[in-house]
Amino acid sequence: MKIVNQDFKHLILIGLIALTSISESFGQVITRVLSPEDKIENYIPWYSPDEETPVSKTPVVDLEAVLQEDVQTNRQLPRIGIKQEVQYNTTDGKLIHAGNYTIWKWNLANDNAKSLRFKLCIKDIPSDFVLFYFNDEYNFLAGPIKSKNFRNNSYVSDYIPGNQVSIILFLPHEQIEVKEDDIRVDDIYIGLETTYAFDSAFGTSLPCNINVACDEGIGWDYQISSVCKIITGDGACTGSLVNNDCCDLTPYVLTADHCLRDVFENLNDLGSYSFRFNYQSPQCNPSQEPNPSQWIVFNGSQFRSSWDDTDFGLLELFEDGIEGLSYSGWNREVNPPTNEVTCIHHPSGDVKKIAVNSDGVGIQGNFWNIQQFDAGLVEPGSSGSPLFDENQLIIGDLSGGDRNLGCDGDHGLVDNNTYGQLSISWNGGGAANSRLIDWLGASTNPNTIDCMEHPFIEGPEVLCTDPQTFTLMNNMPCAKTVTWRVEPANLFASPSSGNGVTASLWGNNTSSGPATLIYTLSAEGCNDAEVGYDLFVGRPCTFELHSFPTEICVGEQGETFLNLFEDCLGNYSSIEWDFYGAISGYGYDNKGRYAGITTGYGYVCVTVTNDCGSKEVCDRILVKDCGGGFGFRNSSSKSGAAEFKADVFPNPANEIIEVACSGYVPGTRIAASLISTDGKVVRELEEFSQNFKVDMADLPSGLYVLQLNTDGVIYHEKIVKL
Repeated sequence: MKIVNQDFKHLILIGLIALTSISESFGQVITRVLSPEDKIENYIPWYSPDEETPVSKTPVVDLEAVLQEDVQTNRQLPRIGIKQEVQYNTTDGKLIHAGNYTIWKWNLANDNAKSLRFKLCIKDIPSDFVLFYFNDEYNFLAGPIKSKNFRNNSYVSDYIPGNQVSIILFLPHEQIEVKEDDIRVDDIYIGLETTYAFDSAFGTSLPCNINVACDEGIGWDYQISSVCKIITGDGACTGSLVNNDCCDLTPYVLTADHCLRDVFENLNDLGSYSFRFNYQSPQCNPSQEPNPSQWIVFNGSQFRSSWDDTDFGLLELFEDGIEGLSYSGWNREVNPPTNEVTCIHHPSGDVKKIAVNSDGVGIQGNFWNIQQFDAGLVEPGSSGSPLFDENQLIIGDLSGGDRNLGCDGDHGLVDNNTYGQLSISWNGGGAANSRLIDWLGASTNPNTIDCMEHPFIEGPEVLCTDPQTFTLMNNMPCAKTVTWRVEPANLFASPSSGNGVTASLWGNNTSSGPATLIYTLSAEGCNDAEVGYDLFVGRPCTFELHSFPTEICVGEQGETFLNLFEDCLGNYSSIEWDFYGAISGYGYDNKGRYAGITTGYGYVCVTVTNDCGSKEVCDRILVKDCGGGFGFRNSSSKSGAAEFKADVFPNPANEIIEVACSGYVPGTRIAASLISTDGKVVRELEEFSQNFKVDMADLPSGLYVLQLNTDGVIYHEKIVKL
């Protein structure tokens, strides 16, 4: 929003975090803020917080000088960060080759940053890499990020809380070469203010703004879903996902021209823009920041058209829209509405708000004009937001307003709110890059088009050999011919293509793997629209287990884990671990630890199960006698000693284990020792009871051996401390 003669130092948007939907199947990046009890390593099995990671510090910035320059140049967008051009590459981080995988990790820091954002470039390495970034102080974690989340070899993060971000890259390849220029960071953004919650802009708008969850938002669900917060790099605006006359699901975002440009009217790097949907309070009052799992963020866009005379801008997202979002309709007729008009927007980057004016709009040149809203108001950060007529169709985008930004009781005070008329923007400057008709109405040039929800597919996520029904749910306002196909076809015993919104599918009993069901919606004169659904056919296929080292000494330990993000795990329902032979160990979730207990070969095996069956994969571990360590066996010099038994529970344990002994003369002395894998005795106690407890609360996680000695009988039991 353009504000005349405002002091921009007081319009700073606070640094923010982009947290996204947890639905990774659509290409969205999962982002979490962990509870204090949770740990980063629970989500990244190849990450160890104890290992040292190189840190690169960027120069501090002169905040006051930047803000003063904003005033002098009459910067229009509220500033949320400062861009720094940097030159970091693979050599600034640490490259680790371990067994059948490779890890690269690196920390980026800036001492006066309150939050950080970065642009990462990756090239010439295998496309099956998995990337995470995090800040462990704030328990912030984003990932997994895969090659499909990159555009032109680049990925742009959102703002991460704190003054440091850790990046860790996993490659499931042994001794792979990663060259100096294969991993590169060229741009970072220094966030200006402390992040208090998930997004520090939360709650920064004026109190007379109205949440979309209030009564004013009833009946506006589709339109609310279409509106997004735009993060321009160092500023913020509002935009809306808009439909076109073909309903072909092209992800066009309508916003303001001044949201696309710097102070010199040059186009910004639109590929580094982020678009956050579903950032809205779930309740009317008091305002509440939504759970990050509800947010959907798209990274990157390309320019389509803009025209300063109506201050409109049209972008196309790099990524396709997904289930749960809607495309707003529009009205390009020239007559100004005389009834109620509504604006949905993100003032000051805050959660989504709604403003209503009951007596239509006036005309001010190429713009619709609203002197004062009857309920709510707009602010910096609202720029580009859609204005809807009484039929819930977009008629313009917010350009700006004059002074008197404030509240008068429940009412907002912003004079002279101007919205570029969509009817004039339609033909705009007369060329494809300065008008809307080529993008929104090239096929039939209609006066209006209705809104629509993004089509979606209902059906199971795992397909076995029994027939299952999949259905396309579609409310497009455009007539379409519907066909479908599956890829790859060899996984299916059923037909691999057909017509209509319903598909009956079943898998064959000899193959398994990931597959996609694709519906194609066609109409004459229009590009095809496609809606995809990812599923898994059959039991898990052959996956890879990552154990290191695969040669150890007696008493030494190793680690093992599954890369849960590889394709073959097949929407698993359970994971079971087994350790036998010359090793002992324990596993939980997707990782485990093992130790050599005697010479020879040991085996780490993991079984992954889904609705269709199971798949087991094993790694072989060689245990050698290196002249140290330890080995245990139960022993006795007395006959009948084999009757002695000890039950230990729980095992694994967090704090205390209970030991129940049997098969011996009650009252006999029991000498109990707890021994670590390096052979050290870490606990000793003497008991005469058949049942006793051992406190392990202060011991580090790992494998231990409980040794019991009673009247010459020596008994050993392996204990796992979580």
